[in-house]
Amino acid sequence: MTATKRDTLIETALRLFCAYGVHAVGIDRVIAEAGVAKATLYKHFPSKEDLVVAALERLDEVGRASIEEFARGASKDPRKRFAALAKAVSGAGPNGCMFVLAAQEFPDAGHPVHRAAADHKRRMRGLFEELAKEAGAPDPVSTAERAQLVVDGLYSSCAVGEADRGRAADVAGQMLLALLDVEGV
Repeated sequence: MTATKRDTLIETALRLFCAYGVHAVGIDRVIAEAGVAKATLYKHFPSKEDLVVAALERLDEVGRASIEEFARGASKDPRKRFAALAKAVSGAGPNGCMFVLAAQEFPDAGHPVHRAAADHKRRMRGLFEELAKEAGAPDPVSTAERAQLVVDGLYSSCAVGEADRGRAADVAGQMLLALLDVEGV
């Protein structure tokens, strides 16, 4: 199946945004690397922000599915599946979590890019809550909130190169396991 020009634009933009940041990548670079005309870009995306939101939505959809598939395939033991969340995200891009980066570049909570990033974090917390519930956490909501902090910390640690990714994922996995037995706040 061949990718549509819209898909090509989204994938190209996403690759560039993850590597360099949203503000550092101009529309002309996306157009050139995607091999499309400027009119094609604006046919699909009236503004750069629309392209950024579409790229974040694609990353959210594909990323969450990949993380969930990895975690669920890691073990039959629901506790080990929950801990596998750390391994699932440790292989992310070198710059950390694209959603955090996008939210930082668009700090106004009402901006569509910021909202897309926040929506992703809410959906991830939902996935963490579902896995925590399956693993028998006494308070899956609080466990999911804490797990998100551990996972975001793992992204940050790996992004600044302060830790060996494998070792950092192992430590984060141990922290996630410990969260399963903690009562909520």
